[in-house]
Amino acid sequence: MQLNDYNFRSKDGVSRQIDHIILRRNGIFVIETKNFSGTIYGNENNSQWTQVLGYGKEKHKFYSPVKQNETHVRKIKEILGKDAPVFSIVVFVNGNIDFLDIENVYDLDGYRDRLLNNYDYYLDDDEIIEYYDILVEHEEDIDKEDHIRDVNKFKKR
Repeated sequence: MQLNDYNFRSKDGVSRQIDHIILRRNGIFVIETKNFSGTIYGNENNSQWTQVLGYGKEKHKFYSPVKQNETHVRKIKEILGKDAPVFSIVVFVNGNIDFLDIENVYDLDGYRDRLLNNYDYYLDDDEIIEYYDILVEHEEDIDKEDHIRDVNKFKKR
């Protein structure tokens, strides 16, 4: 089962959006996707990562998707309970992530392998449906324009 573009408000009232939540027997996966070209640099402790384009001629900073997804995972665990088997995954659908050595950050092939070939089972079908229903009940209806305004405010901090 899967939820896409899942919306909620953080404790400070800021709207947040989770790209995907996938519920499977091997866990509940909170997925942040990034579609960046170029080479990506960062580590799990940095709050800012760097995208390098044009053989180093152009560099752009962006907020760490690992840190971003930590907020998402905390919210999902708050909703489902701290014992729920919730896992963070960051997926770069483009770009070179060869210089990243961070657990749970993948390209598309690594993501598929992680999702499909992890045989540690935590949930049965009834639990998956129960967690799915709870998540649907707690999703907030947030206007897209409001969310974009919140994202832009966050970027200016």
